[in-house]
Amino acid sequence: MILSPYKDADHKVVGVLGVIELTRLNYARIASVVDYIAHVITAMMARKR
Repeated sequence: MILSPYKDADHKVVGVLGVIELTRLNYARIASVVDYIAHVITAMMARKR
């Protein structure tokens, strides 16, 4: 399982983005994609303020 939290404008964790991995999953690539998407969600939530 790959998890990455995302935060609101006050830097409080408001959710977690995750992927349940399969046995033949490219772990390094998926982990970086999940982390990137969590950062994008965090940036979007910070702008809505």
